Amino acid sequence: MTEAARIPSNLVRLDFGEVTFFLSTFRNPDAIHAHAHEDSLSYVVYRGADEVLIDPGLASYTRADAGFRSSGAHNGLADPDRPVAPRRRFFFNRALRAEPGELDISRGADGARLTAANRLLGIRREISISRVAAGTVRVEERLSGAGTLRPRFVHNYPDLAVETVGNDSVLLGGGVARIAYENLSVSLATAERSREYGRRQPHSRLAIGIAPSPSARVVWALSWTVAHSRNA
Repeated sequence: MTEAARIPSNLVRLDFGEVTFFLSTFRNPDAIHAHAHEDSLSYVVYRGADEVLIDPGLASYTRADAGFRSSGAHNGLADPDRPVAPRRRFFFNRALRAEPGELDISRGADGARLTAANRLLGIRREISISRVAAGTVRVEERLSGAGTLRPRFVHNYPDLAVETVGNDSVLLGGGVARIAYENLSVSLATAERSREYGRRQPHSRLAIGIAPSPSARVVWALSWTVAHSRNA
C-alpha cells in the first residue's frame, strides 16, 4: 500500500496498486465554515479511472434532497439517526464551537485503520482496509455507541450495470471489480446520483438494515483481475 498526503485536508487517500480509496475525515477544527454532510469515514473507490463505489453527490440544497447529505446515502456502516457527524459549527456562549470529535489513523505495510468518534453523541466508527492477496483488498467496518444503535450499511455503485452473483456478491459492469460481502444477503435498489449539481442519473445501491444493537460489524472484499474493458 502507498499512502498520499491528505489533499484536501478532509480526505485520506490509500492506494493498493490499481485501486484507490478516498475516505472523508473531519474538517480542520479551526475552519470557519460548516460541513453539513454526514460523511465522516465514508469512502469512494476507484480502479484506475473507473468508478467502483461512488458518492451520490448533491442534487440541490432543498429540503426534498436532504437525503443526499445524510449518512444513509454515503458508503459504509453508520446509524443514520446518530451519525459520526463532521465539523458542524454552532454558537455557544457567543463563541463559535464545533462538535467534539476525534480522528485516529494507524498505518501499516499492507493497509490502514481509521477511527472517528463523536463524543457528543457517544458514537465511534472504525474502518480497517488491507491488502490480503494480489488483486484483493479486505475491508472491515465497525460501529459502536452508548445505547442501542440502528445500523445501516450502504454501497453506491456507479450506474445500473451491476449484477448480483449468488446472494452475497456483486459484479460491476465491464469486469471492473467484484465485491463479496460476509454474512450479508445482497439485494439491489435503484437510487439517484448527481454527477453535476442538479443533473440526476439513476444508479444501483445496496442498503441493508442491521438488527438494533450497541455495536455492528460488516466485512467485505474487493477483488479485480489484470484485464478489464473500461478505461484501463
